[in-house]
This record gives sequence, structure tokens and C-alpha cells, in this order.
Amino acid sequence: MSKIKDALPIPEQCDNCCSLNIQFTTNDRIYGRTYGDWPKIYYCNDCRATVGCHYGTEIPLGRMADRATRQLRTRAHSEFDRLWQSGLMSRSKAYNWLASQLGIAASDCHISWLSKDQLKDVATLSADYLSKNYAALVRRKVKNDAKQEKRNQRANAVERRKAESARRQKTKRRA
Repeated sequence: MSKIKDALPIPEQCDNCCSLNIQFTTNDRIYGRTYGDWPKIYYCNDCRATVGCHYGTEIPLGRMADRATRQLRTRAHSEFDRLWQSGLMSRSKAYNWLASQLGIAASDCHISWLSKDQLKDVATLSADYLSKNYAALVRRKVKNDAKQEKRNQRANAVERRKAESARRQKTKRRA
């Protein structure tokens, strides 16, 4: 049984050109040699659209896409991932925000499921949001870093007291 949340069905036709000429193969078909620990893909023999598979399964990672769409996905991820990787918001909040911006359900908000127009919107919306909220991000990061520094100082003080106590106990035993 698969543990993949929101798994898409195995493609029976190409999401790009609607061809039924789909082949389950490895990514050497695209690159000339295999890449990755799980190089399994679905490949459209008519328009050369592809989609990779979740590790150890035949479950597609998303919808089949041509080269231009895959490049848009890379760009969209690059801009969008900065939102949550920067600490501006959690990953789940970022996806909920994105779903709201795109007018889709959060459960349908997977970059590999989006259309070309939606992917362009993701890149633009994400970049705009980050640039408009950069000052708040910096303030939050400074505040969080200061809190973390205090936690580290307290933890170090506790460790020093424990070490000092252990050293005293050891000295008492020798005396």
C-alpha cells in the first residue's frame, strides 16, 4: 500500500498532447544515461513529455510535461520555495497561501499539477510577496536568532553547572 498523499493515477494518456502512446521507462531515454536513485519515468513517444515517479513506485510525481513546462516548474519552485526556506512562513502555510492566491483547493496545490499559466503566476506571486515582505522577514529572523542565542546560552550555562557539579563531586570523593 502506498503512503503517497494525493497520489495521481498512472497516466494512460499524455497530459500534454493527449496521446495514448505512453511508455514506462527510465530517464536515460531523455538524458542518454540514468540519473538519480529511482530513474523511472513515464514518457510520451509522440511529444516527448515526461514525468518521474515517486521513489520505489510507479506512481507519477505529477502530470506529464514537455520541456518548457518542466522549466517553468523549476522556476516556480525556485521562487516559491524561497518563501518557506527563508523562514517567512512554514511550508504548509506557504502552500495554503499559494492555493488561496491561485483560487484552488490546498489539496490540489502541487507545483507538478499546475498549468503553464499557473506556473508563471506562482513565480511572479512568490517573488512579489517575498520582495514586499523582505523587511518583515529580516526583523523576524533577527528576533528569532536572538531568541535562539538566549536558548543556547541557557543550555550552555546548564551544561557548565552540571560539569562543575560533577567535578566537585569527584573532588569530594578523593578527599
